[in-house]
Amino acid sequence: MRLATPILFAGLLALQSAAARAEPAPTGEMSPAYGTCMDAAGGVTHAMLDCIHAEIERQDAELNAIYGRAMENLAGLSDADVRREGLRNAERAWIAYRDATCAFLGTPFHLGTFESVLVADCVAQMTAERVRWLALHAFDPPLEFDLEPVRK
Repeated sequence: MRLATPILFAGLLALQSAAARAEPAPTGEMSPAYGTCMDAAGGVTHAMLDCIHAEIERQDAELNAIYGRAMENLAGLSDADVRREGLRNAERAWIAYRDATCAFLGTPFHLGTFESVLVADCVAQMTAERVRWLALHAFDPPLEFDLEPVRK
């Protein structure tokens, strides 16, 4: 019975992981390619970092696209200058916050190989969350979460 529980749990995780990869990730979430890459990395630090850095590039591109769209959207408002400056300042502060937060998360593993993995994954996760936040708060009205037009 004790052996059956971990095997059942592992099987459920594998099914969940496969199901997650079968559907495209909504904007503001980690991509299915990221999960596939991390599975294939097999816990090898260098391979995991390659996966994470590719995901950071994807998330950063989405963040830049949605930020640009938000700035364009705000340009048409009567208080455009104030709101665009506010968004610009918020993004700059958020980047500093993200970087400091992720660096802090890595401190228990200072100088270990896991530090770089933990910090990079934090950057990817927080950037994905910021994409979703911008979609909700930087548009008037908020964007829907089918953001394919944002990616163009």
